[in-house]
Amino acid sequence: MLRSVIAAAAACAFALLPWHGVSAQTGTALSSDEGLQAVEAGRRYALAHQLRLSFVVVDAGGHVVVALRMDGAAFATMTFSQGKAFASVAAGGLSGAQLIARYRDEPWIWGNATVSADGGPMLPGAGTFPVRRGGMLIGAIAVSGAGPAEDDAAARAALDAIPAAGL
Repeated sequence: MLRSVIAAAAACAFALLPWHGVSAQTGTALSSDEGLQAVEAGRRYALAHQLRLSFVVVDAGGHVVVALRMDGAAFATMTFSQGKAFASVAAGGLSGAQLIARYRDEPWIWGNATVSADGGPMLPGAGTFPVRRGGMLIGAIAVSGAGPAEDDAAARAALDAIPAAGL
């Protein structure tokens, strides 16, 4: 019974959010090849800067397309990356900076919506960028394992590797 009440409260919190429902459309979806290119570019950036990071690329529905935890990446960084990427698409394509601002402005929502429908976390954090093509949200990239500036730079390197995509 308590579990049902908690689930209903979380669903209500999501319904109250001014977040946008998104879905991939034919011809605009983020491919696994693009996800692999992005993660490899981010990994090269991390290696060049002696960082050990985790990367997650999700599609517009929040499904993992590609994930990589570099050797030596800190505990739970993969979970953090997935939570940040999922939060970006669930929020209609917000960046990590925008998600953090939303968390500061509306912490009560995050208290009710910290776990997504698939059981994973939903986290505001640096190192998170939406992926758009032709103005349409097609996914998100998130990186965890270093400080905010380093996570952002590695995520930007990953985003820049996706052809015809951007914020």
